[in-house]
Order: sequence, then C-alpha cells, then structure tokens
Amino acid sequence: MHPPDPEYRLLTRALKRLLKVRGLTYRDLGRRLALSEASIKRIFGRTDGPIGKLIRICNVLEIDFLSLVMHAHKDHARINYLTEAQELFFAANLPYFDVFVELTMRKRSIAELQALHGLKAASIRKYLKKLEALGLLEVHPHDRIRVRLHEPVGFAKDGVFRVAFTQRFVRQIAKRLGDSKHREFLLTREWMLSPSTRSDFTLALQSLCTEFDQRAAREQNVHSCHDLLPVALLVGLTEEALEFPIPNI
Repeated sequence: MHPPDPEYRLLTRALKRLLKVRGLTYRDLGRRLALSEASIKRIFGRTDGPIGKLIRICNVLEIDFLSLVMHAHKDHARINYLTEAQELFFAANLPYFDVFVELTMRKRSIAELQALHGLKAASIRKYLKKLEALGLLEVHPHDRIRVRLHEPVGFAKDGVFRVAFTQRFVRQIAKRLGDSKHREFLLTREWMLSPSTRSDFTLALQSLCTEFDQRAAREQNVHSCHDLLPVALLVGLTEEALEFPIPNI
C-alpha cells in the first residue's frame, strides 16, 4: 500500500473547488468522462493515484493543467481566467503580456523592468496605461502597482492567446536550441511505436512534467525571482510522421 501523496490531494481539492464554482456534480463529470459516479468519487476520495486521470479531468473541463497546479499550491478559491477581450488583445500584442508577467508574476519593479529591457519612460507609460484599461492592474503615484488579476492566472485551453503564445514559444526555443551556444541539452527522436507503448510514453512525459510543475510552483512561492534560474522546455508529440520532401535532381 502506497503512503498518501499530499500533491495528489492538493490537486483533487483544487478540482473539487473548480467543480463547485462551475456548478458541476460528480455525476455530471462522470457523464463527460464516460465513467460512473462511483468511479469519480473513488478518484477524488483517494490519497494517491495516477496523474493521468486528473489530466483527463482537466481536458474534459478545458482547463490548463499547469494553471491547476498553480491554483492548488496557492490555495485560491478559483483560477483567475483572462477575459475573452484580454485574451484577444494579448494574442495580438504579446509584449503587453510579457510586461504584465514581469510586474505581477515575477514581482519586478518598474525600475527593474526598464533596466532589464532597456525601455524608455514613454514606452512604460503606454504599456501601463493599456494594462490598466484592460482591468489587469492599477497604477498609483510613485510607480506603485496594484494588481487586480492575481495568480494563478488561467487561459482558455484552445483559445487564441494560448495558440499565439505557444507559436511564439516554439519559434524562440527552436531558434535557441538550434544554436549550440545557447543550447544546454537537446534530444531528438522519431520512433515507430505500438498504440499501447505510445500511450505509456505520453503518460510518462505528462507525469514527469507534472512533477516539475509542482516543484516550480513550490519554489516560486518561497524564492525571489532573482534566486531562480530560467528553464525553457519544449515537449511535443505528433501522430503524423515528419515529412522531409525529396526534390528531383
């Protein structure tokens, strides 16, 4: 018998809160997962269990799993999702989201933000004015910022912002990984696997990422951003073979 896993209980409690906010019962969730109400109760009643089942619940509820992890550790009553208008604006203007992250999630001061990115005072004012108009923060005298949308911040799983952010992330990390001067670690693989082995591999990757999502959430709670090292990771899986056209010669 496995000992209780406090991380698993944190995640299931966070999911229970989310179900309550959305007005969903175990029976409703069971219908969406094609499981009985009793099976759902067992998932939420356990002190340990496979993360894959919780990921399936997240997928059905259309929430981002990392947002759930952050929500669980910060113990908020709910995940604070961006509005549709905020997502649409950020999708078309990603640097504004970067400023929002620096000021709110990374807790940088305006002076630090200016020095780090070489921003002029006029640019800072434009960024802050728009973020304030979007209802994300308030700007007070002496460069004091009051955050109105607190962590954990969630995004629609398949929304326009998620797509735009992911595309930019892929471009940036591919550029760095392609240059040995900026690459610390790189693995590339292409296999032919049976469906069951492919499923095992997918779950193993998700479990590994989940473990480090949780560790990152804990460390961000107890450390200053100045004491943490940035880590960029790209993990992808496609059912289609990579195509490399062979030209006529």
